Amino acid sequence: MRIKESNKVILNMNEPDIKSYPYFANLLSVISKEDGYECWLYNNFIQLNYPIYAEKDGARLDFYTSLLWETCPFVSYQKLIRLFVDKNWQDIVQFLVMSIDSGFYCRFVIDTYYVEAYDTYLNNHIVHDIFVYGFDIENKVFYVADNFKFGKYCHEIVSIDQIKNGYESIEKRNLYDWLNGVEMIRLQYKNKYYGFEHTYKIDLHLIKDQINDYLKAEVTVLQWFRIPSEQWKEGKDIYGINIYGCLKKFLEDIKYGRMKKDMRPFCVLMEHKKIMVERIKYLRQEKHLLQIECLEEDFIEIYKDAQILNSLWIKFCITSDNKLLDSMMKRIDSINLMEEYVMELLIEELSKICNQKFLE
Repeated sequence: MRIKESNKVILNMNEPDIKSYPYFANLLSVISKEDGYECWLYNNFIQLNYPIYAEKDGARLDFYTSLLWETCPFVSYQKLIRLFVDKNWQDIVQFLVMSIDSGFYCRFVIDTYYVEAYDTYLNNHIVHDIFVYGFDIENKVFYVADNFKFGKYCHEIVSIDQIKNGYESIEKRNLYDWLNGVEMIRLQYKNKYYGFEHTYKIDLHLIKDQINDYLKAEVTVLQWFRIPSEQWKEGKDIYGINIYGCLKKFLEDIKYGRMKKDMRPFCVLMEHKKIMVERIKYLRQEKHLLQIECLEEDFIEIYKDAQILNSLWIKFCITSDNKLLDSMMKRIDSINLMEEYVMELLIEELSKICNQKFLE
């Protein structure tokens, strides 16, 4: 519930369905109570990608959802470059207070060295994006969200001075502002376009085509939403079902000391399977899928295997027992085979439903 007083504003934040990356968690925290949210969620978060170009920074397995903030129907999206913000406001504090007071959530990068909530506080100058959703002038604090200590997504209360110093350090130390300014979102309470008002709906064709892309390990359905910066990746991303080979290679590299540990990939994989189970349950509940009870059970088994995989990885990160890596590789093969089989059956079922609706 939004809190607004003379010197205090806290915008609403809900529990997100996906927490692996703050980019997703922040948006879902804002929109998850909106009408049509479930349909939007299940129309998205199907494709996975593994960027080979970023391997030096770990195993960044990710949902393929380019321009998610810009295209989300439940928010108004704005972006101001850093130069514009710095020239037109006294400082980032004044800008944030004015923006939040107007209902805008703000995302920008800071030097985490200056923010106590991070592991790198007063230890290392690391650039990361932070999400600000409230302020309290009397107590001189901002309300923020991110993957803070131990990489866990959560909400924190941070002093105004720490945010100010973290923001200003980017330019002072010539650190890389990969957002190049401040991104802002505000809820759109009425989903209108030139007077046309509608409720966001599930799109079975879009779901079917994305699952087909997932199985073919390619991107065709969402290629129109690619951001310009993806042009320099030179097609080096791995998609869909082929990410399992990348995960096995990652474990091999970990085993022989060629890569550093990364908590993200198996958490993302687990959340991907969780959303798939919820998607199937929703489609059955809304009578979009009929003969699919056994498929739901299979997807639940895949999700359980992904949970075990994540638990094994956490255990390995604590113990460094290489036997756990061997067990993980076998489980990855099992998930891969089961998912490929079940996804094929799901496409067949969706194709029947889509064709039936077309003929009606």
